This record gives sequence, structure tokens and C-alpha cells, in this order.
Amino acid sequence: MASEGLPKTSRENFFTSNASATGGDDNLPVSEAKDASQTVAGGVDCLVLEEVGGDESPCCTICLDNSGEVVQRGCCCRGDAGAVHLECLIELATHAEDSLDGWTEWSRCDTCHGTFTGAAQSALARARYGRHCAADDNDPARLSAMAEYAIALSDEGKYDKAEELQRKIIEVFQRERDEDDPDLLSAFNNFAITLGAQGKHSEAVEIKTKVWNTRVRVLGAEDRDTLAAGNNLANTLRRIGNLEEAMQLQTTVLEARQRLLGHEHEDTLSTMNNLSNSLSDAGRYGEAAELLLTVRTTRKRVLGPTHPDTLSADLNLASCYRRLGRYAEATAIKERVLAVRIRTLGATHPNVFATQNNLAVSLMENGQFAEAEKLQAVVLAGRCRVIGDGHPDTLRTQANLGEFILRQGRCGEAEAILRDAHQRLLATFQQDHMSVLYTASTLGDALSQLDRVTEAVDILRDAFRRITQKVGSTHALTLRTASILGEALNRQDCSAEGIQLLRETYAAQLKLFGPKNNETIRTATRVSQWEAKAAKECV
Repeated sequence: MASEGLPKTSRENFFTSNASATGGDDNLPVSEAKDASQTVAGGVDCLVLEEVGGDESPCCTICLDNSGEVVQRGCCCRGDAGAVHLECLIELATHAEDSLDGWTEWSRCDTCHGTFTGAAQSALARARYGRHCAADDNDPARLSAMAEYAIALSDEGKYDKAEELQRKIIEVFQRERDEDDPDLLSAFNNFAITLGAQGKHSEAVEIKTKVWNTRVRVLGAEDRDTLAAGNNLANTLRRIGNLEEAMQLQTTVLEARQRLLGHEHEDTLSTMNNLSNSLSDAGRYGEAAELLLTVRTTRKRVLGPTHPDTLSADLNLASCYRRLGRYAEATAIKERVLAVRIRTLGATHPNVFATQNNLAVSLMENGQFAEAEKLQAVVLAGRCRVIGDGHPDTLRTQANLGEFILRQGRCGEAEAILRDAHQRLLATFQQDHMSVLYTASTLGDALSQLDRVTEAVDILRDAFRRITQKVGSTHALTLRTASILGEALNRQDCSAEGIQLLRETYAAQLKLFGPKNNETIRTATRVSQWEAKAAKECV
């Protein structure tokens, strides 16, 4: 069970009422801000819609010219309606800001009102920050531009630079505002999201809890900004394994948003998407898939099939299908999403790496081990280059690669990769973090196959105990670890404990996942093998 998925969170800007814009799914120093204003799309890899020239090339919807690089704005505009030159988009936003004698919304499309993503988001954020970076520290336009630029940097995976900007914003607000000020709370909210993206979940939970409690007290439990804070807090609770608390909060937010905003509003669908992720983590795949089908169908109709939020729902649905043994469907969905994301975001965007990671998992489950290993190696190299070799996402990729290699029987090579990933994850997370426990489980499997069964059993018993305490006895990772532990116990002494654990695990997996799931099949094979060996030894 290699790791997948990224949560949906909501970011906020300042000086507007109820400005809780939704952000993406899973890294230019501040001191060199002048470089940002000189770069149109600096640091962003984007693919043009068509090659230069030709009557059939899409035209920029601003200048109506099809020469040069024409890219998608990444909003909700469909097809060629979203085609622009980045230079034209920046010039239009600049003109609007100057003519209004103030500032306007640089992050949303004036036509569809959807949020810009990818190259357009980054180029506009850089250009706007470049225009205002020399203003006074407390200038509203400068602070708003800094906030949008930090969000763009975070979405590109440049978390340390985003965090640097967000800390500066918080310092200004703490100097000049009350602790209940809405803009200060928005700044803390965005900062917490960036911390969470770096795997600093304990800090993120503390900040998000404070933001949520303050908004409940000041604004009321059903204010839109309060609900956004609850949604964000629930996402982080899910990431640290507090599934019941996360689902309870997500259900509360969902019911309020359905009543206040309607069933098709983007905030309602975001919460429904997040609740489905928590249900999936809890092993309730049927319920999760039902919710995701609703989200996917609505987003496809309202936003279009290639909108980032639609693609997020597609990936989550594919993960549910994978759990249920519908591997061909899961792989087809992920391949389509990957093609769209590469085209709209570029090959080195964090969301592209996440999609490639998820596709590699499906390829492995299809038995395409060599293809899965090759793709995962590409992801690992890319993440090392973009977000660093010590980032939690990079270490999770390394652990996945170790499992792919293990499945091909290269146990010694896999053990070295997994042990390194496990030790480095322990330096980042607590010992009961799910990424640590998943890697420990796979490391135990490698040691067992290397006949280092005493060490394997010790690691697996500890991991099994911690996982059961954290997410319960029927979670997918609990059952996976139980199956590996049962195998190791039998390798140790063909014990009754090992065979009984395998039988109980198989029964639970069969009920939860069905007979076509690969984890169910693996456990069934282990039961048959060890029962046969035990019967032979008794004769």
C-alpha cells in the first residue's frame, strides 16, 4: 500500500470580506524582489497550447494574436477561451489596477471568476509583487501582493520562500492589529497551510485550532470564514491520523455549507471531497466513492473536465477504485489526469509529481513493476531537485520506490532504501505518524524476506500496535501490517499465532476490500502456503 494523495485546503487574501479562495491539492528570495518584477513567468515550467504560428493555433483572448507562447490560464474557462499570452494577462491586470486607482483581484479570472492556477497564477503573483515590493511595510497593496505571491510559491513547492514571506506579513499585522483581526487570522491560516505542506503538522494544527476557535467566538460558528477555518483544521487532523475528529468536523462544515451556500458551491464540494478522503483513510471506501462520484460529476459539469478541482476529485476516486481492486479503471483515470496536469502546470510542478506518484502505485498494483519503478525514480529525482531530499513528500516517494523494488525480489537493495527513508522520516515526524509506520511496515517486510526475522518481528509488532492504536483494527495499513507480521511470525517458527493472524486478516480484508484487491490476494496466498506447510509438518 504505497502512499497517495493530497488534501484540498483553502487559502485567503486580505482586505476583502469572506475572501476564502480555494487552493490546490500536494518548493526568489525576498531580498531579490526586483528579479520578480523582471520575470514574466520566471521559474514556471509550462507547455504552450500549440506551436508558434499556424491558422489553427489558439489565439490569445486578450490580443487575439496566435504568435508566441499561448498558455492556459488554469481557471474555469473551457478550451481556447482560457488561452492567453502571459505578457498580455499581466498587462491587462496592471492596467485594471492603475485605472481603478487601487488594486483589483489578480488571482481570479474576470470572465469565469475561477482562480488562476499554474503558469498564470505564478506569473501574475510575481508581477504584482514586483510592482508593490518597494512600498511601505504596512501598505495594504504590498501585503496583499505578498500574500498572493507566497501562495504561488507554496503551490510551486518553494515552501521555505513562501514561509519567509508569510512570517513577514504576520510580523506586520502583529505589530499593528489586534489579535482577533481578520487579516491577521488569514495570515496565520495561510502560514499554517504552508507549514502543513512541509510536514510540520503539529505546528499547523496548533495555529489552525487557534484561528478556528477565534473565528467561532468573533464571527459565529456558521460564518463563511469560520467554516473555511474548520475545513482547513479538519484536513490537518486527517493528516495526523485523527480521523474521527476530522470526519466529525468535516460533517459539521459540510452540513452548514450545504444549507448556506447550496450543494453545488465550490466550498461545499471542497468539503465533500475532503470528507471522502477521511472516509477512505478509515477504510469506508464505498461511502467515499459515492461522495466522490457526486463531487466529480458536479465539478465536471460546472467547472469542466480539466479544472484542477475536477482533476483532484478524479484522483481521489481513482484511489478508491484501487482499494476496491478496480485497478484498470484507476490507472486509466490517473494517466488522463497526469497528461492534463503536465500540459497545464509543467513537468516539475508539485501536483504533477503527486500524480506521477499515484500512477506509479497503480502500475505496481497492475503488476507492471519495472514501469512503476522507472516512474517513481523520475518522481524521486524531481522532488529531490525541486523541494529537497529531506522533504516529507520526497521521503515518502523514496519509501514507495523501496516497496516497488522489494516486490521485484531485490530485498537487499530495498532494505537499504527503506531503512534510510524510515530513519529520516523519524527525524521529521513522531514515531506514530502514518508515513513512519507505513515505512516501518515495509522495512519489516524486507527484513522478513531477508530471513532477518527476529528484527523484522520486533519492528512489525511495534508498528502493528501503533497503527491499531492510531486508526483502528480495520484500517488498510493495519491489515497490511498484520499480514506482513503473520508472514514473519511463520517464518520465525511457523507458529499458531502467525497462521491465526493471517486468517483473521484475510477475513477482514475480504469483507472490506473484496476478493479482487491485491492485499486480499496476497494474504490469501500466505494463508494457503503456511497452512499447507503446517499440515505437512504434522503428518
